Amino acid sequence: MAGAVERNRVRRRLREAARGLHDYHGYDLIVSADASALRVPFSLLRDQLEAAARGAVARARVASGPEAPGPPPGKP
Repeated sequence: MAGAVERNRVRRRLREAARGLHDYHGYDLIVSADASALRVPFSLLRDQLEAAARGAVARARVASGPEAPGPPPGKP
């Protein structure tokens, strides 16, 4: 990247694209991009970010294995 100005523009663009990702509570997603993120149409950037998040969360769920059974519904 050319410098701090370009890096900050990429960061702001990624932050805005990620603003709509509400279905991934409980997961910390780390995103990395280079200057090409400034040339991609915003709708495509948002779609790619959504697809990457969906794939990362799916892999994390598989890696964590089946959920441990909890108490039956209605019983603490």
